[in-house]
Amino acid sequence: MGAGRRVHHEGTKGTKMRAIWGVIAVSAAVFANGSSATETVVDQIRLDAARARAEQRWTEAQFNQLPITFDRVRIEREEAAYSGSVVAFVADALLDANPSRERVVIDYVNEAIVPFVVSHRESYLCLLTEHYYNAPAPVDEIKDVREPGETWIFEIAYVLVNTDAAREEAHIAVPGGDYPAVLSGARRAVKQYGWRGMIMGSEDKVRLGCTDEPVS
Repeated sequence: MGAGRRVHHEGTKGTKMRAIWGVIAVSAAVFANGSSATETVVDQIRLDAARARAEQRWTEAQFNQLPITFDRVRIEREEAAYSGSVVAFVADALLDANPSRERVVIDYVNEAIVPFVVSHRESYLCLLTEHYYNAPAPVDEIKDVREPGETWIFEIAYVLVNTDAAREEAHIAVPGGDYPAVLSGARRAVKQYGWRGMIMGSEDKVRLGCTDEPVS
């Protein structure tokens, strides 16, 4: 990746992380003021639309391509193409933060992050379905719901916080910038409210029985 492209890309990453940190800070603060959800009858048509949007987001994040084996070439190709791959984005940030430990970082990505995402597909889809079900949009507009940064920060935290133990065991440094604050904020929110605390911002939300406890 050339210097000009890298500078542009780093600026893009920095802007994106600043934007999503604002989202998580607001979401966590609002959720903290919430109470338990009221009992609500689930609307099957809305549920189907929300599930379809969640599955669409799974594809947008390129989780549908897993399991694959990442290496430096694939990560740089995904990043250069702005592919939307959450795992490639995280891997690239970790490589930047650990420049002399490429093999260790790539092993962590392939042996911890990728298996986690693959094995937790239904948990992820349930949480995103719940999120889109509760979106302030008519049922016929759920398929078009876009929340800049909100699902992105959820997904970054989801893969990193749930694989904390493996990353710490490998002594892999977390990227600088906004990452430490984002991850510590995510851990606090998840510990207190579960994963839905990161992407759902108020009381009176319909619950779909998702498993949302952190793994590590």
